[in-house]
Amino acid sequence: GSATIAPIRFVRIDDATIASSVFPNPNDGKHINITSALFGKGKTTISIMSVDGKLHFRQEVNDVNATTVTIATPDLSSGHYYINLQNTENAETLKLEVITNIP
Repeated sequence: GSATIAPIRFVRIDDATIASSVFPNPNDGKHINITSALFGKGKTTISIMSVDGKLHFRQEVNDVNATTVTIATPDLSSGHYYINLQNTENAETLKLEVITNIP
Protein backbone atom coordinates (compact mmCIF):
# COMPACT_ATOMS: atom_id res chain seq x y z
CA GLY A 1 0.00 0.00 0.00
CA SER A 2 0.92 3.62 0.06
CA ALA A 3 1.10 6.12 2.88
CA THR A 4 0.07 9.74 2.78
CA ILE A 5 2.05 12.24 4.79
CA ALA A 6 0.44 15.58 5.57
CA PRO A 7 1.96 18.51 7.44
CA ILE A 8 0.46 19.29 10.82
CA ARG A 9 -0.80 22.85 10.98
CA PHE A 10 -2.19 24.66 13.96
CA VAL A 11 -4.59 27.52 13.40
CA ARG A 12 -5.64 30.01 16.04
CA ILE A 13 -9.33 30.84 15.98
CA ASP A 14 -10.42 34.18 17.37
CA ASP A 15 -14.13 33.41 17.09
CA ALA A 16 -15.14 32.47 20.65
CA THR A 17 -18.37 30.88 19.38
CA ILE A 18 -16.42 27.99 17.83
CA ALA A 19 -16.02 25.37 20.53
CA SER A 20 -15.25 21.78 19.62
CA SER A 21 -14.67 18.61 21.60
CA VAL A 22 -13.95 14.95 21.03
CA PHE A 23 -15.30 12.19 23.26
CA PRO A 24 -14.70 9.77 24.73
CA ASN A 25 -11.10 10.80 25.17
CA PRO A 26 -9.09 8.62 25.74
CA ASN A 27 -10.77 6.49 23.10
CA ASP A 28 -10.63 2.87 21.91
CA GLY A 29 -9.98 4.06 18.33
CA LYS A 30 -13.11 2.54 16.79
CA HIS A 31 -15.84 5.18 17.16
CA ILE A 32 -15.22 8.86 17.81
CA ASN A 33 -17.80 11.54 18.63
CA ILE A 34 -16.95 15.10 17.63
CA THR A 35 -19.03 18.10 18.66
CA SER A 36 -18.36 21.37 16.84
CA ALA A 37 -20.12 24.54 15.80
CA LEU A 38 -18.10 24.30 12.57
CA PHE A 39 -20.47 21.59 11.29
CA GLY A 40 -23.32 24.10 11.19
CA LYS A 41 -21.31 26.54 9.05
CA GLY A 42 -21.20 24.45 5.86
CA LYS A 43 -19.07 21.66 4.44
CA THR A 44 -16.46 20.67 7.04
CA THR A 45 -13.57 18.29 6.50
CA ILE A 46 -12.55 15.99 9.37
CA SER A 47 -8.99 14.66 9.17
CA ILE A 48 -7.28 12.39 11.71
CA MET A 49 -3.49 12.38 11.68
CA SER A 50 -0.91 10.73 13.86
CA VAL A 51 1.78 12.87 15.47
CA ASP A 52 4.18 11.93 12.65
CA GLY A 53 1.83 13.56 10.10
CA LYS A 54 0.38 10.37 8.59
CA LEU A 55 -3.23 10.79 7.48
CA HIS A 56 -5.37 7.96 8.91
CA PHE A 57 -8.90 9.18 8.16
CA ARG A 58 -10.66 11.89 6.16
CA GLN A 59 -14.38 12.62 5.80
CA GLU A 60 -16.48 15.57 4.71
CA VAL A 61 -19.60 16.57 6.65
CA ASN A 62 -22.13 18.74 4.87
CA ASP A 63 -25.09 18.91 7.24
CA VAL A 64 -25.78 22.41 8.60
CA ASN A 65 -28.10 20.89 11.24
CA ALA A 66 -25.35 18.70 12.70
CA THR A 67 -23.62 19.63 15.93
CA THR A 68 -22.22 16.18 16.81
CA VAL A 69 -20.81 13.69 14.33
CA THR A 70 -19.98 10.07 15.17
CA ILE A 71 -17.38 8.52 12.93
CA ALA A 72 -16.35 4.89 12.67
CA THR A 73 -12.63 4.91 12.05
CA PRO A 74 -10.48 2.11 10.83
CA ASP A 75 -9.00 0.68 14.01
CA LEU A 76 -6.46 3.22 15.19
CA SER A 77 -3.54 1.81 17.16
CA SER A 78 -2.66 3.16 20.59
CA GLY A 79 -1.10 6.59 20.44
CA HIS A 80 -1.75 10.30 20.11
CA TYR A 81 -3.58 11.81 17.16
CA TYR A 82 -4.70 15.22 15.94
CA ILE A 83 -8.22 15.76 14.61
CA ASN A 84 -8.36 18.68 12.20
CA LEU A 85 -11.71 20.29 11.46
CA GLN A 86 -11.74 22.74 8.56
CA ASN A 87 -14.28 24.61 6.48
CA THR A 88 -13.97 27.66 4.23
CA GLU A 89 -14.09 30.07 7.18
CA ASN A 90 -12.41 28.38 10.14
CA ALA A 91 -10.17 25.55 11.24
CA GLU A 92 -9.59 23.85 14.56
CA THR A 93 -7.32 21.11 15.85
CA LEU A 94 -8.27 18.71 18.65
CA LYS A 95 -6.08 16.17 20.41
CA LEU A 96 -7.11 12.51 20.70
CA GLU A 97 -5.52 9.75 22.74
CA VAL A 98 -6.21 6.17 21.67
CA ILE A 99 -5.75 3.29 24.10
CA THR A 100 -6.74 0.04 22.44
CA ASN A 101 -7.06 -2.00 25.62
CA ILE A 102 -9.85 0.07 27.24
CA PRO A 103 -12.21 -2.41 28.93
